[in-house]
Amino acid sequence: MITTVGQQETIKVGGNVTIDVWDAETGAHLRQEVAQNHVPLVGRTLIGAVMIGDTALTGNPPSHVAIGTGTSAAADSDTQLGNEVYRNVITQKSVAAGVVTWKFFVPSIVANGYTLSEACIFNSSGIVPVPPLLSRVTHTPFVKTANVSVTYTWVHTFTQST
Repeated sequence: MITTVGQQETIKVGGNVTIDVWDAETGAHLRQEVAQNHVPLVGRTLIGAVMIGDTALTGNPPSHVAIGTGTSAAADSDTQLGNEVYRNVITQKSVAAGVVTWKFFVPSIVANGYTLSEACIFNSSGIVPVPPLLSRVTHTPFVKTANVSVTYTWVHTFTQST
């Protein structure tokens, strides 16, 4: 008897988020932090659903970013931010050679007076009441004021192993 053992291919997704804080008037770079991104279970399920075109689950591919003031560490069970204070459409996205880059710009006129400490990418047109969350990051808190703008840049890297 011949037994065939199949190989299982694993695709991993991971990466970092770079948070840049800018002087809104002069454009001077004030601060940068690189934080570990986390793709929770619901995010990995969203990736699979997008790959097979399951619009009943996803609605559309990820389209929005939200920022907030929650302080709990990113976890596999995350489905939303701890305390969302602002959301809008992703500013820019691109894909090349197994890397997806997402950028989100927070202008000086929004989210002022909040101590920002978390952000996520999600799809606002998916399952109601909680849209599918692709990824979440927590970072060193900073106070958002009308004097600063912020850029969040996610880099999701897809790697393969057998």
